[in-house]
Amino acid sequence: MQLRRQTIQINCKSSQSAKNTPPPSTAILECDAKNFKASDVVIWYNGSKIIVQGGIDMQKNPRVRLVENNGIEIADVIAADEGTYSCQILPSNAKLDIHLKIVKPITPDVSIWYREKNISDNILTVQQTDHVEFNCNTQNINNPKIKWSLN
Repeated sequence: MQLRRQTIQINCKSSQSAKNTPPPSTAILECDAKNFKASDVVIWYNGSKIIVQGGIDMQKNPRVRLVENNGIEIADVIAADEGTYSCQILPSNAKLDIHLKIVKPITPDVSIWYREKNISDNILTVQQTDHVEFNCNTQNINNPKIKWSLN
């Protein structure tokens, strides 16, 4: 008797096996398998730990759930979620690795200066006839667009 081994092709739709996600957003990692059968079992790993097996959340993590196309959704991502996730389909043993990188957004730093003094988050009172000149300094911003307004 000759055994035939079925080949399952896995397509990664999550940006070429890498997913950059800023907190606190939701990351969806897809494991879209062609030729997938109802008897096949999908196992998701975070590193070497099994997190989902056959649709069952093995870690009992309320932020992780199985979604369509054998994918997983990680809600409210945090730095600890960063790492390599693997989708494995049994019995064919097809496997896909996806690296999830948590990208912390850089908070712009904007300050307003008057006469060499940082007056950000302060109230400045001047006489109606005074000449007033403000400077705006920025950090962590490439090509800032600054708009001044008076109320």
